[in-house]
Amino acid sequence: RVLFRAKQWYQRRVRGSGKSCTHSSSRTNNKWGVELAQEEYVKSVVIYNRIDCCSDRIDGAKVWIGNGESWEECGTGTYTGASVISVPCNANGDAIAITNDNDYLTLCEVQVISVEQENPSEEMDEE
Repeated sequence: RVLFRAKQWYQRRVRGSGKSCTHSSSRTNNKWGVELAQEEYVKSVVIYNRIDCCSDRIDGAKVWIGNGESWEECGTGTYTGASVISVPCNANGDAIAITNDNDYLTLCEVQVISVEQENPSEEMDEE
């Protein structure tokens, strides 16, 4: 289940126009974030990368999950040449952030993916 999708005209990005992504204005201390409607179990964060140039800028970007005032790192995006990078999170939170301290932060689409969790206590009650 997709909890959140930030989309910058992904169809145009696929065609190679390169004018449908957003990026930061500096090379250091870059951050993008979103607050979720409620606390959710986040399975992964999927980042759609720029494909016309500068694709390696995403290398080393970190994905964070927030819960109230505390933040935990989910993982780091590693550029391998693929246009889609999935960072596993497997944690509960009410906010997501993506940071890049080493280069411009360029994002074309971001998806926050969740799964329906079954309540173990309900399963036990049914038996």
